[in-house]
Amino acid sequence: MGAVALVLLIACANVANLTLARAAARSREMSVRAALGATRWQIVRQLLAESLVLALAAGVLGVVIASICH
Repeated sequence: MGAVALVLLIACANVANLTLARAAARSREMSVRAALGATRWQIVRQLLAESLVLALAAGVLGVVIASICH
């Protein structure tokens, strides 16, 4: 169980790192959106929605893989 928890922790850290890298790469886009009049809340809401879609897709894919392998 400890090894599984460690692998899960590493996977979560990798996903968090990729999300941060993607957000940093999109800083120019966010600046343009803000300059065009988007509020901070609208930008945050968009980023949260994108992250939620990615998380749901990953969860569905994980369940499908787990059901196939089981």
